[in-house]
Amino acid sequence: TGYTPPEPGIRQAFAAFAQRHWDWNVDPARVRSTGDVMMGVVELLRATTNPGERVVTMPPVYPPFAMCIEEARAVDLPVPLIDTGSAWHIDLAGVRAALADGARVVLLCNPHNPTGTSFSVEALAALAELVAEFDAVVISDEIHGPLAHPGATFTPFLAASAIAAEVGYVVTSASKAYN
Repeated sequence: TGYTPPEPGIRQAFAAFAQRHWDWNVDPARVRSTGDVMMGVVELLRATTNPGERVVTMPPVYPPFAMCIEEARAVDLPVPLIDTGSAWHIDLAGVRAALADGARVVLLCNPHNPTGTSFSVEALAALAELVAEFDAVVISDEIHGPLAHPGATFTPFLAASAIAAEVGYVVTSASKAYN
């Protein structure tokens, strides 16, 4: 589609969108761009893990997560979501055990793909507190945020709490919602 200028306005556009749709204040100076979401995930994994370190995923989850972890030379440590039959929940006890065993990153899919779950602000804040306790980080793939199910409330991970804003990274794109 041509060459992108150094500052095409994406930072400001995303900050304005986040404010309008989710009441989330994003500092445009903290927004970065990359070729695609999975490239962003791989580069964040490379920046936050050393080769061989473990990354928590929450299956069932988007299959390319495993490829991103492998490309970053880290190791996938699945902690399945809890399926109650009517809803899916983060297994905080399982995440705690994984972090206590040395996992450095939680790779979150929010809203979750393929379950469609929009995690509550309370669940996201609890995850953030847990991750902070172990000096780890959350990388949250939020490409499906604009596509949350009708009636569901999508909360960006970084907006869940002050702690989440300190321990997390969000990777997102307009591609799912607007292509």
